[in-house]
Formats: sequence, C-alpha cells, structure tokens
Amino acid sequence: MHVRTQAVKKARSSAPDTFDPTKDAVISEYRGSSLLERYVDPNDGSSIPDYADGSPYAGGKVPLDAFYRYRVLETKRFAP
Repeated sequence: MHVRTQAVKKARSSAPDTFDPTKDAVISEYRGSSLLERYVDPNDGSSIPDYADGSPYAGGKVPLDAFYRYRVLETKRFAP
C-alpha cells in the first residue's frame, strides 16, 4: 500500500471541508509504503466452517473473508 499524507493548517476564514490553497497551508507531508499480509489463522479460537463438506454454501455458512486477519510486515518512508 502506498500512502501520501499531509497535515494542513486551516485558516479560520476557510470552510472546514475544503482546501483553499490561497488561505490554508500544508505544514508537513509523509510519503511511504507498507507491505500488508492477509491471512487466515487455522489455530484461531473461532470455528472456521468446513467449506469442503459438500453442503451448499447458501446453507448459512459464514464467508471466509470474515476470518481474515491483517498484519504489517514492512514500512518504508520515501525520502526524496
């Protein structure tokens, strides 16, 4: 995932939901990337259904994506 974020100092005379480059100022910026991993933990305490048991999927089984977990493996800051 690539990110580019900015901290903005808003002028009191500008609308809070818009950026006006003549009144507002960007005071800092961060650019970088993170490597994310999506996984299913088979040792998780929740009961993951057996999707290969031959019963129809529409029989009330929870979709597998409900059991996904995420972790950040690596983070890098881009310094131009």
